[in-house]
Amino acid sequence: MMRVMLDEGVPRHLAQALTTFSLHASAFPNTWKGIRNGLLLARVQAEGYDVLLTNDKSIGRQQNMLGRMIAVVAVPTNWRPLLMPRAADIAATIRLAKPGDHISIALNGSRRIDNRPVGGTTLPPIAPFQVWAP
Repeated sequence: MMRVMLDEGVPRHLAQALTTFSLHASAFPNTWKGIRNGLLLARVQAEGYDVLLTNDKSIGRQQNMLGRMIAVVAVPTNWRPLLMPRAADIAATIRLAKPGDHISIALNGSRRIDNRPVGGTTLPPIAPFQVWAP
């Protein structure tokens, strides 16, 4: 079973939702608050996680993912009402992640592995996230 750590900005409720899709997901520990991206990736890897789920779309580009044993999956928002109904699609994207990958999910449903050679790799899209004004 893949182990997933939710980053500080990702709603904690998503961890429970992801477990229903056969992922071992953990909410961000309060004791880790303030750890910078490079150290955070090292910590997540050292703790035995496979994936860091974040809403920071640039972490995988700012940090060298080459040789890392974890992947980063970036969701398009941290807004809980938008993410929770899409837990199945997020889980499916996590399952596609390989060590060293940085996968971005966009609001329009497009998904890319951003750090692959020659401009990245496009993955099959998912349905667009439904954005509405209250």
